[in-house]
Amino acid sequence: MKRVTLTTATVVTLSWAGSALSGTLSVPSEFATIQAAVDAAASGDTVLVASGTYTGTGNKNINPGSKELVIQSESGATATIIDCEGSGRALYVAGGQSEAFVFQGFTVRNGLTTNASGVLVDPIDSSITIRDCLFEGCDSGGPVAAVRGRGRLLNSKIIGCDGYWAFMWHGGVIDQLEVIGNSAKSGSVDADEAVTVTNSVFVDNDGRLYITAPHTVQMSNCVIQSSFALEWAADLYPSLMENCTVIGEIQAVCAPVLTFRNCILNSDTGCGDLEVYWGQLTLECCRYDPSTVYEDGELVEVGPQVYADPEFCGESGCLISYVPGSLALSDTSPCLAENSPCGERIGAFDLGCGVASVDESLGGTGHQIDFVSAMPTAGPVRFELRGVSAELLEAEVIASDGRVVLAESLRRSGDSFQTSSLDGLSSGVYFLRVQLDGGETLGRKFVRVSR
Repeated sequence: MKRVTLTTATVVTLSWAGSALSGTLSVPSEFATIQAAVDAAASGDTVLVASGTYTGTGNKNINPGSKELVIQSESGATATIIDCEGSGRALYVAGGQSEAFVFQGFTVRNGLTTNASGVLVDPIDSSITIRDCLFEGCDSGGPVAAVRGRGRLLNSKIIGCDGYWAFMWHGGVIDQLEVIGNSAKSGSVDADEAVTVTNSVFVDNDGRLYITAPHTVQMSNCVIQSSFALEWAADLYPSLMENCTVIGEIQAVCAPVLTFRNCILNSDTGCGDLEVYWGQLTLECCRYDPSTVYEDGELVEVGPQVYADPEFCGESGCLISYVPGSLALSDTSPCLAENSPCGERIGAFDLGCGVASVDESLGGTGHQIDFVSAMPTAGPVRFELRGVSAELLEAEVIASDGRVVLAESLRRSGDSFQTSSLDGLSSGVYFLRVQLDGGETLGRKFVRVSR
């Protein structure tokens, strides 16, 4: 009997060891809960979680101790849900981990703690990489609703959470983060070390994005929208916000220096001013309204600025819900690179509606194509030929990669010619090329935006 017992124990031990040595521990096929797999894993292993909704003990308040792990879903956040059911959080990391610790591909919902009810990473001694996650319905009676930590926060969303700050991040990289519709302030970047924030959206939340910068913070290609949109408290290190669009009140508390470059600062929406306190805010090629500026510090313009309407494609305002695409620029916007006084795009988005057309030689000489009206988002192209009396011509529409996407013979109708419908074309740069009876070729470039 002892021999049998020993053999059975040995077999079980080898089975677990084999799984650990393979580097991947599967939930629930090998381990019933996420915590059970984490407990059996060694640093460097991956805990792979199959699709499904995970609840109860062992599937929340997950604690890896000091192990460096990858905890990853098999099928992504849409299919893999950690439901905390109104008690606890998904993950707590406080064992000295680095960014090699990865939490990826989960929806975390219904967390409830006094601090960070989605994921909490001890910002003193640990870091993490959070990627491709959705945090929703996470509530906190303390400072942070959903996520707190340092490291890399990538391609994730925080939606419908309640607390003081939606998130708090202490150092590293934030990229492609969407913080939308929270009953909490947009978030806090409390830079204990350098932080880079890129390609992110902070809109329709209950208050400002707060950046306090005892270290350098660089922010680019972001959208911030709220009645009180942004408070940036720079400290000893120069910080930079570049190619961002900010809708709502802005407070810049900048000692000694903070620079906004190529940004749209739409503080003239009835919600508040552009306020400068205790230091110097430098504007380099920005769009803002000088009549909304309050200075208790110093605002310095470097180079030309834009004071005119930025001409967004949709409605904008600190009390208007954000709609994707609404803050893109129309074809006549002074913030487009070809229209701006510094030759660079101002704001987070490029052309998003209308047409921007410029002369483009395709071998033609002398005569000229004139578009009759701004390029529609659907339908045909209508144009006139300046100085040309031809009744019939051959026309091609050519994509920027050289593909001919339309070729047809056109006959004059009144003063103009008209192509077939271009409904099937995606947004992009195209060339209209026409050939006259005598062999002359004319061309013009246009930008088409499909809705």
